[in-house]
Amino acid sequence: MTQATGVIKWTIYLAALLAVGPLAAAPMAALRDATGGTDATILVGTSLPAGLLAGIVPLLAAAAVGLLGARLVSPKPGMVAAGLVLCWAAWRSAGIDGLMRATRSAASIWPLAIEGAILGVIGIALGAIVWQAGTRHAQHDDAKRRATTTPADANATLALLRMTSLASAAKGGPIAAIGAALVAAGLGAWLLAQDPLKGQTIAAGVLAGIAAGGFSRAVASREAPPTPIPALIAMALLALIGPITAIVFGGGGSRLVVQAIQGDAFPLAMLMPFDWLAGAFWGIPIGLSWADSMVESHEK
Repeated sequence: MTQATGVIKWTIYLAALLAVGPLAAAPMAALRDATGGTDATILVGTSLPAGLLAGIVPLLAAAAVGLLGARLVSPKPGMVAAGLVLCWAAWRSAGIDGLMRATRSAASIWPLAIEGAILGVIGIALGAIVWQAGTRHAQHDDAKRRATTTPADANATLALLRMTSLASAAKGGPIAAIGAALVAAGLGAWLLAQDPLKGQTIAAGVLAGIAAGGFSRAVASREAPPTPIPALIAMALLALIGPITAIVFGGGGSRLVVQAIQGDAFPLAMLMPFDWLAGAFWGIPIGLSWADSMVESHEK
């Protein structure tokens, strides 16, 4: 990476963190719950249209910043920049304790699961687009990748379709990568998310993303080019499963509400949908780089 490229990368990072992210997350901060407070999410609040609009704005901003970073630098910085924008949306969304305090109903867990699934699918598509947009630039800077990447591999969307159609879990295959990422990310989030404080849940999402990216790459074939898709699929599954674990492991009704308010909900349930999404975009590129660097040092 040249000095000019480094300057561009950090300029994009700072712009995403200090300008684009706060502005894009402003509609999330404007959402209101049934008590008039700010403990609301896209699907759990007083206005569904306002919630959907509040969710679309940071997603579009993250896409714009991510594509800019991917095209000007490489795919991984593009995803990290998008993740920095999404972290603001996560920061502005409700925590599980505040949400239960506002709704007083365990039924709000199901809209959270749906929200997680929606954001997870969007995250997979967005990640594929950002990665594809930066592939050509990354190939130009990495001679090894130029030698091993085929036109079909460069098409991240086509790779995603191929991946989802595979039914075998052979070693080194995409199903194995998704499985390893799912277990590693779930364990990472479970270890760190011991409190519903927003900073801790976002950090847990980032750690989950690092684990997902690292372990998905570790079990993949070394001949295959790096891709974030298996890890993104694993994080999307956790965004769906996470809220449901509050019911499975904590019971339902008033018991779940009390546990969540007291900060005793199951750790995976403490992460909100945007926490998983932000953690995926920020953490997965770091995990992929970590796995590749470990392999390279071992080979030396």
